[in-house]
Amino acid sequence: MEFTYIKTNINPNLPCHMEGYNDRIANNIHDNLYLNTFAFKGKHTCIFHVFDVIMIPKDFAERIKDEISSRFHIEREYIIISAIHTHSAPKISTKLFPDILPDENYLKALVQKAIKNTQDCLNSLIHGEVYFGSVQVNGFYSNRNDKDAYFNNQIDVLKFVDDNKNPVFSVCTIACHPTLMPQDSTEISADLFGYMREEFYRVNGYPLVICTAEAGDVSTRYTRKGHGTAEIERVGNALVQRISNIDHFERVSMEDFSLRMLTYSFRYDPKEDIYIQKSMQQLKDLIDGADNQDVKAAYLDMARSVASKFEKDEICVDCHASIVESKDLRMIIFPGEIFSELGRRLRAIDTKKTLIFGYCNDFKGYAIDDEHYGYSAETFLTDYPYLEADRFIDKIVEMAKNEIY
Repeated sequence: MEFTYIKTNINPNLPCHMEGYNDRIANNIHDNLYLNTFAFKGKHTCIFHVFDVIMIPKDFAERIKDEISSRFHIEREYIIISAIHTHSAPKISTKLFPDILPDENYLKALVQKAIKNTQDCLNSLIHGEVYFGSVQVNGFYSNRNDKDAYFNNQIDVLKFVDDNKNPVFSVCTIACHPTLMPQDSTEISADLFGYMREEFYRVNGYPLVICTAEAGDVSTRYTRKGHGTAEIERVGNALVQRISNIDHFERVSMEDFSLRMLTYSFRYDPKEDIYIQKSMQQLKDLIDGADNQDVKAAYLDMARSVASKFEKDEICVDCHASIVESKDLRMIIFPGEIFSELGRRLRAIDTKKTLIFGYCNDFKGYAIDDEHYGYSAETFLTDYPYLEADRFIDKIVEMAKNEIY
């Protein structure tokens, strides 16, 4: 098997609008943002572009896929565009605060960076093997809606080594919101994951790519001891230590990997959706009771988003997921934020090693399981009406069970 890794700086010009929490204007760079790209080649070439941004809007992903596919003749479905979900990066979508448009020049620059990284990857493929390891961590993040509820505390790692058994790079998935920078910060940052990448390289001497797994209801809300640099270093150092100390890696065959895609579509009348009506009233109460103006502005924007759905006669949604799979490994590619219980269903399909990659190729908001739907604030920010996320996950499970190996 062949593979490679490339990264490039994607810092914006300042000042710029930030995306995550409330609208803010960035006036400083706390730490560099990067596009981390890795590729692997068997009978197909698969390339992952992992951006230090909050989300991947579908139209942005399609722009990159169109350019890369036409220039390098890589099948579009094998081009994965992902976000680490930092809340301290430049605005690239209109999901929240739609009246504030992203900087088109910045979007164009990101597309060009992805093209350049793709070219560099194709020119630097090396032969080697892939190994899988994992570690469980406790005390650094948890379910943010109920500290005693289930969440996935396992960090999964793929280590890519050359023919001399030297590590070239690793890819890990972590089911946690990387949100330790202060909510009112006006500094650009890759937050926890950016620090972890740098610390991992310092400790181990080779790169780590971090992708976000089923983090929809997982964060450091109940475990953090503050916000900002000191807390990022405390948590980041501990997690890097645990990843670096994984003592068992098992070789996995990926030469035979292939990809299957799934489209799940639904439509509904928002005026008949009791959860939309309930959300509108809940947000009204939150707005009326908000003392902090920034918090109030965020609630007002959520209310606008919910009201805009209610005003429509019909809402039609197309959701796209995919599975990259070999005989030893399954990688589930998902367009948004997955709640822990839905992630657990995906991991319980069988005994095959399974990695979940959220925030890929599109952003449909929170995929909330039926038990928690309507009982958490995430319901305000989902494209899925009640039960549709469950049905989408069930379709992915069904496709995975009909594996071709």
